[in-house]
Amino acid sequence: MQAMRLRVVMLAMTVLLLLAVVPDACGQNVIANSQFDANIGGWASYPAITGGGATRLADDGTPTSGCLSLLNPGACDCSAFTTYCASVTPGTPYLFRYFIKHPAGQHMYWTTWTSVNWFANSGCTGNVGTPFFENIPNDLATDVWTERDLGSAVSPANAYSALVTFYIENTGGSGISFLYDDVELINDRLFESDFDS
Repeated sequence: MQAMRLRVVMLAMTVLLLLAVVPDACGQNVIANSQFDANIGGWASYPAITGGGATRLADDGTPTSGCLSLLNPGACDCSAFTTYCASVTPGTPYLFRYFIKHPAGQHMYWTTWTSVNWFANSGCTGNVGTPFFENIPNDLATDVWTERDLGSAVSPANAYSALVTFYIENTGGSGISFLYDDVELINDRLFESDFDS
């Protein structure tokens, strides 16, 4: 009986050690800065014109202590977007979801979308495969956090990185912004059997 308990403890410790050293363990979010607790480190910002781009808000009713704010300041038919490049494992299922908030009092002349593109190289170069993609509907509720779940997809057999993009095109005369939080690109190998049928 003592030997059996020792084997169970040793097995559990082995599993924990493996999960600690495998960089892309089951259920792990490969986006390191997904909740913006202290900053927006790792997220690149591409403002269309001066005064736009991505910044961190300390709090806006989010479940965690911060969120990312993406602003397109307007006055032109132009775009602003922010990206995050994450390492992924080839041929692995990933689940993508996030929260978005559309602050009230803004005009409705905008287009915004979200995507995850797969890349053959570690630095998000060499586009491969079919991306996750979602156009956000213009009737998105304002001043509430809405979870967007794009489901799961298997990364291409030659994909080693993924680029998450949040994008706003502004066709109105004044600024438009969206808030993002709890961005997750999760290794979904626990549910790999879902893709075998």
